[in-house]
Amino acid sequence: APVEVWTGTRANGNSTDVDCLGWTTNDGSFQGTRGDLTKFNNQEWTNGAAGDCSLGKHPYCFQVTAS
Repeated sequence: APVEVWTGTRANGNSTDVDCLGWTTNDGSFQGTRGDLTKFNNQEWTNGAAGDCSLGKHPYCFQVTAS
């Protein structure tokens, strides 16, 4: 069974900009990018599909370190 979380990221770590209005809404008319943690061997762990923001998913946060 999938274990989905909100990520808002592409496989390369960049933002998808599909993020439930900056993670400020659970309105189902908006979309967020979700990942499936059971797909650890491919990009779907972070960039699986978009889903409406009313889905009860936990957010995963990623830190970008400037070099």
